[in-house]
Amino acid sequence: MTSTKALGLIHTLLEKAKDQAQVNTLWESFHNHPNTICASVPSATYQKLKERTEKHPTFVVPLFREEGLEFVYVEAKGDALVMTKLEDFKNLGTEAKPFVSIYFFQDFVQQHDVVLMRGEVNEEIVNTAEAASLLNVFQVFYFSEGHYKLVALFNERPDEFDVQALLNML
Repeated sequence: MTSTKALGLIHTLLEKAKDQAQVNTLWESFHNHPNTICASVPSATYQKLKERTEKHPTFVVPLFREEGLEFVYVEAKGDALVMTKLEDFKNLGTEAKPFVSIYFFQDFVQQHDVVLMRGEVNEEIVNTAEAASLLNVFQVFYFSEGHYKLVALFNERPDEFDVQALLNML
């Protein structure tokens, strides 16, 4: 089956889903393969994220590895989030190649009050567990009021941003 046919099939199955739980099960089953993370997000939660990323589209999150600490630059672009090594972004700017790309699909907001998320992971750089962890840390900073103040500072007054303050919040 071609990927276009597969996408058409999953879309048809999702349209026929009875409830949010069934949508979630179908979505996760369809994306149960390497190099992918996925979730179904309540539409109100996604709306809050969308509003905040439109106002403050960039942030950095730490990635803790056995080799040490690495920072990841996260940028919201429309209905997507891209993650790039901070060092790559510093050196290459917008030409830096993302290693995680996360897409949000709003096709089922009206029918099931849910936004579907799919993340594509370059496992040469991070594994899916690390990608999910990065996304979780990102969410903590965008959804927690106390943490979000640091996101705002990073975007509005970057010279005042303190990496140690970020690490202390984790």
